[in-house]
Amino acid sequence: MNLQAYKFETTVLENGIIQIPDFKDFVNQEIEILVFMKPHPVKRKKLTVDEFINKWAGFITSTNTDDLKFQYLIEKYK
Repeated sequence: MNLQAYKFETTVLENGIIQIPDFKDFVNQEIEILVFMKPHPVKRKKLTVDEFINKWAGFITSTNTDDLKFQYLIEKYK
């Protein structure tokens, strides 16, 4: 048994028909069909600079880490 694989992209029509390119190669042949749904691309809205700053302002902070380290060491070695 000689197994061959073909890959092509097509669209399922509203009536459920799938067009196969080069159909003449498949006449009188038993075939097995696997269907993979293509994911729809996610469209992202581009943020303006102000929107970006407002969104991430609480996440990106200018905390003084030296003060935090000092407080940690004071508590640790009490």
